[in-house]
Order: sequence, then structure tokens, then C-alpha cells
Amino acid sequence: VILKIMVGIIVLSFVGVVAVMAGSLNWGAIFSGFVPDLKMLTQPAAEYTETLKKLGDAKVHEFWKDTILNSQRDRMVAAAATAVGINMTFLLPYSMLRKGWGREHRGLARFDLGIGLFIPFFLATTCVVIAAATQFHGDYNPGLLDANQTDKTSLALSGNYRKNIKARAVVFVAKDELKAAEKAQEAFEEEIAQQKEGLSKEAWKKKVDENATLASLGPWYDAVNKKVPETERQLAAMLVKRDAFQLAGSLEKLTGNKGLSQYIFGIGVVGMAVSTIIILMLINGFCLTEAMGVPMGGVIHRAGALLPGITGALGFLWLWGDADAKFWLAVPTSVFGMVLLPIAYFTFFCMINSKELMGDALPKGGKRVALNLAMGLALLAASIGAGWSI
Repeated sequence: VILKIMVGIIVLSFVGVVAVMAGSLNWGAIFSGFVPDLKMLTQPAAEYTETLKKLGDAKVHEFWKDTILNSQRDRMVAAAATAVGINMTFLLPYSMLRKGWGREHRGLARFDLGIGLFIPFFLATTCVVIAAATQFHGDYNPGLLDANQTDKTSLALSGNYRKNIKARAVVFVAKDELKAAEKAQEAFEEEIAQQKEGLSKEAWKKKVDENATLASLGPWYDAVNKKVPETERQLAAMLVKRDAFQLAGSLEKLTGNKGLSQYIFGIGVVGMAVSTIIILMLINGFCLTEAMGVPMGGVIHRAGALLPGITGALGFLWLWGDADAKFWLAVPTSVFGMVLLPIAYFTFFCMINSKELMGDALPKGGKRVALNLAMGLALLAASIGAGWSI
């Protein structure tokens, strides 16, 4: 019940955001977006294409095109793997077996899957994507490029911006100058950390208001932003990975209050994370009982369920302390999940064609052909995705 409330809050919040923005949205573009555009695997999105056209040099154009495509593909593969992941293909049949559902419950199972899983997932992800796209897609924080416009968001995104522009900085800034800027940046950040130590948010804000230098990105950014062409800096800023705080900001349109939007989003994220942890623990328990041939519900089942909880909790030793890893970890995790998906699909493909396994339920005639074609296409798509991920 607690999980349902937590996840429900975030779903309703993003639905509310889209409802508030409904009048200003391009619904034609949104509806056309439901048709998968496979060109996005080989071409940058239109919002990037316009900026790319401003680059004169062909090699520079190719560099940024490849950078955009790598980022774009990662998101597409992660979205596909998360939407129809190995979690669902594995857990759904087991949950039906545990409920004691058989052939006579097939209609109920389809209804349960549609109403209980597909429709809420469809609505929630649609609204989150719309809210996030209106905030970030093809857009950038001007404070990353212009020191006079630096704000809290610029500071939060500066690390990612630096990673994106670093490869081009070495082309335009002399080696010695860049080295000096890096040293000055380290000293600047150390000084900031020392001055900030022990101060409350209010006290630090007051100090920053009194000394504008404390709110700047630092000498490395000043040196690089002076030399790297603006178009390239814009692309680097557009490709910055947004985190939970920026996404939570899209809820401000609904709440009108920044603090409240952060709390609402936080509750939803915790709810989604905890429910995902529980699902993964359940799956692992089932896997172990199958591998060892023992009944469900026993000690082995429970030990198997505990294992991912323990390994996940131990992640703080290596992962959770890294600011870049925290929120973005979902993408590489999902991309890895895509690698496993063809294994599940291939197994199902073999199972639906096994007379020994299916008995009288083995599909026949045109139904069997249609089912095999659909499964074959799903297997092919999953294999291509897995091959690219690897």
C-alpha cells in the first residue's frame, strides 16, 4: 500500500504537469512521437541538427554527430530494455503460477496485464517524457557558457559540461594554459569547499550574494569558454545529463513551489526504486529455486531473494559515493539488461514450438505462423539491441 501511494503520487504529479501545460504543447508532434523513429539510431534529433549545421568543418561536424548519437542510442536502448525488460518476461509467468492461474484465467490475465501494468506505465512514462522534453530537449543552461548568467543550476551541471567540452578544449586552448587553468580550478574548488564548511544554506547564500566570485564556475570554465567556438559550447551544454533535481524542477509548473516539487519527485523516485528492488529480489529467488530444483517459499527461495538486496546495499562502497553514477546508473544498468533480453525471447520462441512442453495448447495453423512471426521479429529486434549494447 505504501509503495502504491508513493508511485501514485509521482504518476499523478506528472499527469498534472502535462494537464497544466496542455494548451502550450504541440500535440501533433507528441502523437507522431508514439511511432518509433528508427532513424534516431543513425541521425541526431532535429533540435541538434539545426545547431550542427552551423559547424563549418566536416571533421568537427562528425565529432559532435558521433557524440550526440552515442548519447541518443544509450537512451533509446535503455528505454526499450526498461519497458520490456527481462524482469517482466521472467516475473510475470511466475506471478501467474503463484496465483494458481491456468488456461481458464487467460482473459483475466490479459485484463490484469493491460489495466494493472500497461496503461499506468504508458500514462506515467508519457507524462514524464513530455514534462522532461519541454524542459530540456535541445535546450541548455546559458550560465554554462556565460559567466554573467551563472546560477545554481549552472553549478550543478558544470561537471557534466566540462566532460563534454574537454575533448574540444585541448584543440583550442594551449597545453600550458589549460594546465594552469586546471590547477587554478582545483585551488578555486578547494577554497569554495573551505569557505562553505560549517555554514547553513542561508549563511552561504548571504556570503555568495556578497561575493559574486563564489557563485562562478571557476577559472577553467572561463579559460575554455573564451576559446572554444560558441556553437560547440552550445552542443556540449545541450548534451549535459540532467539529474533528479532538474527533472523535479519540471513539477514546479504544477506546484508553483520549488521545495514542494523536490519532495513530490523524491517520494516518487523512492517508491519506484523500492518497488524495483523488490521485483529484482523476487526474480532472483525464483531463479535460484529453478536452478537448484527446490520448492518455492523455502529457505533457498528466501536466501536467493536476499542476495540482490545485499549486493545492492554494498554498492555504496563503490558507486553511490560518485556523484556522476548516482542518478545516471539506471541507463548503463538498463543497457546491460538489453544484453540478456534475447536469451529470454529465444527461450520463449523454443517453448511455444515445443509439443512436449505445450501439449494440446501448442498453437496450430495460421495462429502458429502469426505467433512465430511476431516472436521472430521481437527476437530479431532484441538481438540487434543486444549486439549494439555489447
